[in-house]
Amino acid sequence: MLQNEGIAASLHRVGLKSTNPRIYILEVLVRAKSPLRVKDICKKLTDKQKEIDMVTIYRSIETLSEKGMIRPSILVKMPHITN
Repeated sequence: MLQNEGIAASLHRVGLKSTNPRIYILEVLVRAKSPLRVKDICKKLTDKQKEIDMVTIYRSIETLSEKGMIRPSILVKMPHITN
C-alpha cells in the first residue's frame, strides 16, 4: 500500500491523476528487473487479477512517457545477413 501511495504522489507531481491502470502499470515496471514488452506487462497484470485491456496499457505508457515517468525502448529485429 505504501508503494501505491508513492506512485500516486509521483503521478500527481507530474500533473496526472492516479488511476488504477497507471498505478498497476508502474508497480509492474518498478518491480521489473529488465525491460518489458507491453504483452509482458499485460500478462503480469492478468496474473495478479488486475486485467487491463491492451489499448489502456498502450495509452498509459504513452502518457507516462510524455510526462517523463518512463522511457520506452523500441527494439528492432535486424535481418540476418548471409553470404
